[in-house]
Amino acid sequence: MIHLDYETYSPLDLTEVGVFRYAEDPEAEILMCAVASETEGPFLLVNPKWESVRASDPRAASLVQRALHDKSEMWAHNAQFEFAITRALSLQLGFFPPEIEQWRCTALLCRRAGFPAKLEKACEMLGLPQQKDARGKALIRKFSMPDSKTGKRTLPTDDPEAFREFGEYCLQDVRAEMALHKALKAFAPTGDLLRAFTWDLQVNARGFKVDVPALRNAQEIIESIEAESGAEFLRMTGVAHTQREKARQWFIAHGLDLPDMQAATLAAVDLDKAPVEAGNALSLYSTMQFAAVKKVRTMLNCVCADGRVRGGLQFHGASTGRWSGRLVQPQNFAKPKKHHRKYTAGFFASLQMGFDRTALETLYGDCYGLISSSIRHFIAGPLLDADYNAIEARIVAWLAGQEDVLQCFRDGKDLYKWMASGIYGIPEGLVDGDQRQLGKVTILGCGYQMWWPKFQKAAKDMYELDLSDALSEKAVMAYRDRCSKVVQLWAALETAARSAISNPGQVFKAGAYLSFTVKKVGPVSYLLIKLPSGRHLAYPHPLLEEDKRRNKTGISFFGNLKGEAWGRVFTFGGSILENSTQAIAFDLMAYGGMNAESQGYSVTNLIHDQALADYQTGQQVSGFTKALTTLPPWAHGLPLKAEGKITPYYTK
Repeated sequence: MIHLDYETYSPLDLTEVGVFRYAEDPEAEILMCAVASETEGPFLLVNPKWESVRASDPRAASLVQRALHDKSEMWAHNAQFEFAITRALSLQLGFFPPEIEQWRCTALLCRRAGFPAKLEKACEMLGLPQQKDARGKALIRKFSMPDSKTGKRTLPTDDPEAFREFGEYCLQDVRAEMALHKALKAFAPTGDLLRAFTWDLQVNARGFKVDVPALRNAQEIIESIEAESGAEFLRMTGVAHTQREKARQWFIAHGLDLPDMQAATLAAVDLDKAPVEAGNALSLYSTMQFAAVKKVRTMLNCVCADGRVRGGLQFHGASTGRWSGRLVQPQNFAKPKKHHRKYTAGFFASLQMGFDRTALETLYGDCYGLISSSIRHFIAGPLLDADYNAIEARIVAWLAGQEDVLQCFRDGKDLYKWMASGIYGIPEGLVDGDQRQLGKVTILGCGYQMWWPKFQKAAKDMYELDLSDALSEKAVMAYRDRCSKVVQLWAALETAARSAISNPGQVFKAGAYLSFTVKKVGPVSYLLIKLPSGRHLAYPHPLLEEDKRRNKTGISFFGNLKGEAWGRVFTFGGSILENSTQAIAFDLMAYGGMNAESQGYSVTNLIHDQALADYQTGQQVSGFTKALTTLPPWAHGLPLKAEGKITPYYTK
């Protein structure tokens, strides 16, 4: 195996355009590459253009060529970057790209082990002898991007000494990466997970098509509206709408005590009760804060020359293994507003035909809001679109051995009516549409030990259901009565986790499929949950300690608190079930997605429980859904189902 790290230049901002668009730019180049094996290096391979400033070590090229010849593992930190750069630019250094199956990622090891994926943070938290060089940020700003003020590039020949320092920084990154790999190598993917990682690189490299003309038209309209609204906001307040903190202070001074300027905070303000001047200004400000609208610019930034956005998936982005989004992040697309839903198809068709702002406002009124509500339409087809049907509820029932629920799924019965009949105390045949909807929300939302206040909020936020306190509690209690095996599993999972922490090295089972043990791996002790697939969830530094929120001794581990903050996190039976369920859902979707790929379906996106593929003439929706729901051997008896359609654009 070898470890490598690139330092590159492109006039584009990597954080805004993604690595595939970044590497596609005609001015993009590899400045240098540090490479090492377990026994040799690290050595520096410098772009021949800049060898007069810092010469390559001849051993570097030899090491790369041997790795290519032997088809050795190629390790990098956040390997999608190295994969894309090598794919686009490796000939600059005199070698062809390795096969896709050779790539491995140390950031993946971090995520699997429950640590931050950033190299610097992971090395620091693991207390490794090799740390990331702190000089890097300044050197990257100097050589890897144009000057933010002048727009001019600093060439290596402009500052030879700093470029030589840049080489040392690159070498140190590889040393840190190797130390990280040594500490976490037990978490290296194998079997189906390794196949899934390779497949993920393939899906990311394929990307998904976007409607570029419609995006450009939408962006012109957005800029026109924001310029107009921004000018009006400036006139009203004396503050630019882009100056968020200054705007907040203006609102505070005019009677609105806003803790922050987040969209949710602004939406919660009752404008009817706000001071008139502040209320009018906030109403205007809020019209410019639709997160979905900002994704129009993101898609335009990221789109490659062939009209596709690449690199949009983060493999094992969540601690459970499930994919998260990068850049465009369709996973975070907001639902269309209720009052917009019947207009989005017509509005988007008009955008595609090039209708300008005046025409669209004449026809539809609120252009800004409708662009936000139509955001999914910009992901272009034709697409095969398949949605796994209640995948988490099925897994929960399977793990718990809740046979009556499983049989309902197998028989195709209406489980939501079954649950609604328990909530309302009426026969299933008398359940109406609204009652069924509550049954659905209860089945999908109560499997993880959620008590009624949280359930009430989730029902409103996710499903637009306004439930009374009494009905919320009634729904939760009906679930616990009808799904008693699930309730028992919550207790069993918590007991098994506690027992494992108290008895390191021993294995404790919970239900038929999950087992727990505490084991030291490298320098760290982990609570490991073995999943039916053989994969493990890892919780570093587990402890039994006082949980003040629950007023009892709780289960804690070292984990992500919020954003980039890390510390002690408490868990419990329902949360353990949620993590395990989502992990199994990932395993099933990865297995099904790879199966679909092997049958000729070109998967382009995985969005929560939804899979998209480029439609090709003659392909059948039934074939796609059958491929996706093929069960691996370890999932015997799990009634997996998906429903699909052919669609001209992404919908949900």
